[in-house]
Amino acid sequence: MRLRSVLKKLLLASLATVLALAASEGLCRLLAKPMVGHGRFFTSNGLEVPLGEIIAFVTRMGEADARQNVTVTKPYGMMLANLKMRMGYDQPRPRWDYFDENGCIAVDTNSLGLRDLEFSAKKAPGEFRVLALGDSMTYGQGVRLDLTWPQVLESRLRAEWKGPVEVINAGFAAGPGVHSPDGYDRWVADNGILFEPDIVVVGVCLNDLGPVPMLTYPAVQVLPVWGGYSVLLDRVVQYVQQRHFRSQQVDYLAKVKAEPAAWAGTQRGLLALRDTLKARNVPLVVCVFPMLSQLEPELYPCRPLHALVMDFCAQNEIRAVDLLPTFLGMDEGDLWVHASDQHGNHVVHRMQAEAIQAALREMGLLPKPR
Repeated sequence: MRLRSVLKKLLLASLATVLALAASEGLCRLLAKPMVGHGRFFTSNGLEVPLGEIIAFVTRMGEADARQNVTVTKPYGMMLANLKMRMGYDQPRPRWDYFDENGCIAVDTNSLGLRDLEFSAKKAPGEFRVLALGDSMTYGQGVRLDLTWPQVLESRLRAEWKGPVEVINAGFAAGPGVHSPDGYDRWVADNGILFEPDIVVVGVCLNDLGPVPMLTYPAVQVLPVWGGYSVLLDRVVQYVQQRHFRSQQVDYLAKVKAEPAAWAGTQRGLLALRDTLKARNVPLVVCVFPMLSQLEPELYPCRPLHALVMDFCAQNEIRAVDLLPTFLGMDEGDLWVHASDQHGNHVVHRMQAEAIQAALREMGLLPKPR
C-alpha cells in the first residue's frame, strides 16, 4: 500500500514535470523571436543602408554630388550636409523610449556636414567653444542627437555659465576610413582649428588601439540541438555556453601588441593633435571610453589598454581622463542601445558628459560660473 502511494506520487510528479516542460516549450516557441539585430539607416529617398556602411555612404554621396549642398568654405565636416535620415534596428524592437513608434531615431546632418544643430562656423564674441572629436561613440550611434554627450555637455555648460557655449559634435567629421586619432589630426589642422575651439576633447575608443571588439566575449548563437526539436533546449544550451564564454577574459593587450599598427597610428595622431593645438594655445584632452561589456570589476578584460593610453598621455604631456571608473560594476544590458549593438545609450552619454565636465573643471579648463 505504501509502495503504491509512493509510485502514485512519483507518477504525479513526473506528469507535472512533463506538463511544465511542455508548457515552457510552447511558451518559448510562442515568444522566442530570432534576433536579427541588423541596424539600418533609412534615407529620405527610400534607400536602406547597413549600419556599418553609413560613413562611406554619406561621404560617397557627397563626392558624387560634387558637394553640391555642402558649404565650400572651410571649416566643415566631411559628411554630406543637410542629409535627412533615420535609423532603427530589426528584432528585437529597441527598448528605450527615445526611439519613436517605428523604433527609429533621426540622424540628420547640418549645413556644415556635422551631426549637430545648426550653428555659425564663426565664433561669436565671448563664446566658449569645445570641439568634440571621435567616432561612433561621439557621433552617437543609436542615440537621439539631443542625448549625445556633446549636446548634453553643451546644455550643462550653458546652464552653469549662462553665456554663449557651443560644443561641436565632430564625430565622424574626418571622413571615410578615419575612425581614430590617426586621421583626426589632419582634419583638425585643415578644418577643425578654424572653428576656433577653446578646448579640443578627443574620445579614444579601445578599438583605436587594435583588434578590440565592442563585445569583449564571443556571442553564442542559438543553434539546433538534437535536430532542433526543442526550442527550449536550444535556448538553455545557448544560455549555458554564453555564461561560460562571458566568464572568460581575453588578453586584449597581447592582441594589440601582436598587431601594433593601429596603436602606432593612434599615438602618431595624438602627438600631431597635441602639437597643432599647442601652437595655438588650445588645450587637448583625451577621454578614454571603456568597452561596455564584462563591466564586473573582476571580469573587465581591457584595464591594461586603459593604462596603456593613460601612460602614453602622461609621458607626452597630454591631459587625459579615464572614464572606466564611471561605468565599472554596471549591468551592461542597461547601457547598450540595442541587444545587438553595444554602443552606449542615453544613460551612457549622460554619464560621459557629466564625467567629462567634472574632469575639465578639475583641470581648470572651464570658464568660471557666473
